[in-house]
Amino acid sequence: MGTNGFTRDFSYFSGKNTLEKIEDATPNVIESFAYDNSGNQITAGTTRNYVWNAANQLITYYNQAGMADPSFVAVVLLRLPLTPLLWALRSMKKRQQ
Repeated sequence: MGTNGFTRDFSYFSGKNTLEKIEDATPNVIESFAYDNSGNQITAGTTRNYVWNAANQLITYYNQAGMADPSFVAVVLLRLPLTPLLWALRSMKKRQQ
């Protein structure tokens, strides 16, 4: 413990490299975490939420308290490889310009 009395205890799920919770010295839980079967974090605390696709890529992050509407939503745009059809369409469009 430092001279300012600031203490944080980090607990990890047994046998996994994932954070379970953060507690202060009393010990009150400051933040808890949940994960899906693939090990992707799906919640942090009671308001932060993460959505993953089947390829384990983050596709959406949002803050939502209880049943209220989300206060912040971020949709992650994945940079996927272009298929040959898309390459052909792109080159046709360039030739037309």
